[in-house]
Amino acid sequence: MRRLATALGLLAAAAAAPAAAEMRIEVEHPPPGSSFTGDLPAFVAGWAVPPGHSHPRRDVVVVIDVSASTLEAFERPDVPERPAAVPGAPLREGSVLEAEIAATRRLLRTLDPRFTRVAVVTFSGEPLGQSPALPRWTESLDPAAVTWVGLTHDWSAVERALDAVAEAGAHGLTHIAAGVERATAELTGRTGAESRPDPGARHSILFMTDGIPTLPVPGDTRRNQLEVFKQVRRAAKHGIEIHAYAVGREALRGPFTLETMATETGGTFTAVRDPATLPDRLPAVQLAGLDGVQVRNLTTERDALATHLRPDGTFDALVKLAPGANRIEVVATATDGDSGRRVLVMERRDAASGRPALPEHLVSRRGELLEKDLEERREARRRQLGEEIRRGRADDEASEAAAQRRELELEVGREPASVGAAPEPPPPAAD
Repeated sequence: MRRLATALGLLAAAAAAPAAAEMRIEVEHPPPGSSFTGDLPAFVAGWAVPPGHSHPRRDVVVVIDVSASTLEAFERPDVPERPAAVPGAPLREGSVLEAEIAATRRLLRTLDPRFTRVAVVTFSGEPLGQSPALPRWTESLDPAAVTWVGLTHDWSAVERALDAVAEAGAHGLTHIAAGVERATAELTGRTGAESRPDPGARHSILFMTDGIPTLPVPGDTRRNQLEVFKQVRRAAKHGIEIHAYAVGREALRGPFTLETMATETGGTFTAVRDPATLPDRLPAVQLAGLDGVQVRNLTTERDALATHLRPDGTFDALVKLAPGANRIEVVATATDGDSGRRVLVMERRDAASGRPALPEHLVSRRGELLEKDLEERREARRRQLGEEIRRGRADDEASEAAAQRRELELEVGREPASVGAAPEPPPPAAD
């Protein structure tokens, strides 16, 4: 009887337990039951979150290195050589700082402000005793790092903060620990931060630097690294992912600190050898824990013409529809291999019934995807034409070689004009 009671208790507990977490996929456009006319592809937009997350909310702190070295120009063939940078000078074309700011602006265009908040933090630092006087409220945080805008959904406020960072220029050494500390404070709401924390959001730090830690103890790299790891462990305890970017040759001479920041927090490490590519590399980060999204028309058995997964887990696709009902499949895969699937029905009619109205916040996203699809088709056409030209040249060369071989064979096989013994030499002349 006791065993039966125990078994019944276990069954009841299992029934009461929540179902295993699954990938959540939401399609916000088109609305259910939508129909389309015409031959233009249908635009599909939505978002996905991996198992363990019920919503797409996320908070992101972008950390920008403003030490004096970031004003130095990196090698670019399109920019003439310039004199050495002066610490504290404003932003210069072709500098690492310019690349960091441009990358942050590009990142903003890939994020959905309805779901994501962004803050901007900078760090540099001066040797002990040389730091400027700061307001009292900052005393709980290292003054080597500054919050220019707290976590916000207002991209215009973030843009203004980036303008201010560019105008302020760069100075000082590289206090990486202070940058991590300040970013963690903004995400957790620690005293001295300017952000209101959201404990339910997914938290990430995007950390860019062109060097190794040279503070808080000048000349003691090991001590400085230990200070960084102390702040990294604090971030990890709060579930914060750090995505670290080593920008330029100096940072890549000693990437151990940044690699550790990423591995200890479940983030990623990216080596950016050419700083000019940073604006392309930063928006490629995945903040939602997703590895990819695939959209396919099951009715026509064809993949979407174009699909774009954004860093925050939102996605867009262009799908070609066949006349009648079309079953559209969306499959999202998490970085740990888990996946989810959703199927929606979209109808293409011959009669004029219009297309579902596109929400204003999706207009630019559709335009970007149409442009991407057009550029990909242009590139495919360029490759096709190039291949046709190469094949044509190869055919011409083969034809010319064949003609030369035939001519040579004719020459070799041609009979001489007369056949016989060689003529005798003339007799010698008489005396």
